This record gives sequence, structure tokens and C-alpha cells, in this order.
Amino acid sequence: MAESKAAPIDPKLNPLTSEDLQDLKTAKSALGDVISSIEAAEQCGTDCQQFRSLVEMLGARIDAMENTYFASMPVS
Repeated sequence: MAESKAAPIDPKLNPLTSEDLQDLKTAKSALGDVISSIEAAEQCGTDCQQFRSLVEMLGARIDAMENTYFASMPVS
């Protein structure tokens, strides 16, 4: 499936706040912790491909939200 890059919206129309941006950053950090857990489970022989795919999809959605709603704000 082809992916399209999210286009930034006009900052005046942005319904989200800097607190929402912080929540996105927190969620992205938590996904990193999940990946560590997935890797540990995989080392024990557990098939985690579906979980890994879900984490990647959620990460892509967070990136798209940051690029759409917070393009004019620094995202680290």
C-alpha cells in the first residue's frame, strides 16, 4: 500500500496544544519500551511479528500527527 506524507495544517486551525505534543512524545517513548519487551520475548522464542507490526504502525501514526499538527514546532 502506498503511503502519503501528511501535509501540515495551518497553525491557526490546529486544535491540538503543546500538551498534546508532549503526549505524543511520551507515547513514542513508550513504544520504544515496548520494542525492548518484544525483543526480549523474541530471544525466548516467542513469535512477536504481529506486535512488532502494530508498534511500527502506531509509531508511523504518531509521526504523521507530529508532521501534520506540529510541523511549525520543534519535534525532538
